[in-house]
Amino acid sequence: MSNLTGQGLANYAEGKKGTPYFYGSKMKVLTEDFMKSMHAAYPSVVTVAYMALARTKKQVGKINVDCSGLISAYTLHALGSAQLYSQAYARLPISTWKQWAVGVVVWRSGHVGVYLGNGKVAEAKGINYGVVITDIEKGSWKYGLTFSWIDYTITTPVASNVITYKIANPYTEPTRTLKKGCTGQDVKWLQYELVEAGYTLTIDGDFGSKTNKALLAFQKSAKLEQDGKCGPATRKALKAS
Repeated sequence: MSNLTGQGLANYAEGKKGTPYFYGSKMKVLTEDFMKSMHAAYPSVVTVAYMALARTKKQVGKINVDCSGLISAYTLHALGSAQLYSQAYARLPISTWKQWAVGVVVWRSGHVGVYLGNGKVAEAKGINYGVVITDIEKGSWKYGLTFSWIDYTITTPVASNVITYKIANPYTEPTRTLKKGCTGQDVKWLQYELVEAGYTLTIDGDFGSKTNKALLAFQKSAKLEQDGKCGPATRKALKAS
């Protein structure tokens, strides 16, 4: 049995209501140096105005968190939203939410939260909100995610024929650094992993513009350098569990 439980994750997330939000924060004290590093890495997200707002809201010097950080602080699995989708043992369609166990991770592209039961979700919603409790039916969520390393208390199982389960990548992992213009079976490995991370691609072995766009989005979600190259660090993040 795991020491991690769905109820434990839900209790943890709900208990963090009111915690300020800052992009990239993982339940850590926000500092000026951290803000500057995030600005340098993600200038289109952590803008000068974004940092100024955090200062105005007196978030510097306080514990801050982002959406995936609300989950990783409890699980100690440092996974971004795309990685959580990729590494989920099972993906439950949002239409089945009334059958979900407490502690299921709710997901839509670029954002995650925690199902608390009774139609409620705890989510680190953004810098204007912080950690809030919201209605699941108002969140544009797409899936509920469960993980093999979390124990859940299930009262009404979701029908297995509507669940998507994780399967092994059938393609050979690259040994070279992949970038736009590359072709081959190892590109199919990358494309398969990106599809598993929630991005829409054709697995054709051709590293074109769509594959590049998906890779950049994944690197951003995983807090990697956004260089459009699939080298050892990006492969490790794609395989992270």
